[in-house]
Amino acid sequence: MRNFVEKARECGITVPIIAGIKPVTSMAQIEMIPRAFNVNIPMALINSIESAKTRKEEFANGIKFMEVYVRQLLDLGLPGIHVFTMGKGAPAKALLSSLFGGGR
Repeated sequence: MRNFVEKARECGITVPIIAGIKPVTSMAQIEMIPRAFNVNIPMALINSIESAKTRKEEFANGIKFMEVYVRQLLDLGLPGIHVFTMGKGAPAKALLSSLFGGGR
């Protein structure tokens, strides 16, 4: 992401850049998302979800990975994150709760 922002700025793009994040929380998503959207999923996320013994653990591992990733993006100075729900609110809610606490 840092390289993308730097290249955009070098080209004269000055508008805020907001990263879009889809919380990936299952092996099914790891198999479907790259085919459907022509994107790569980080091996660290794949390995984390593959190591899970249950679906609940897959979900938790995915949320934890995404929390760390979002914090890294915000540390780069991005003004915000767009969370894609794709009709599934639970992963987005879990990610935001993990980042900012459940009651805030």
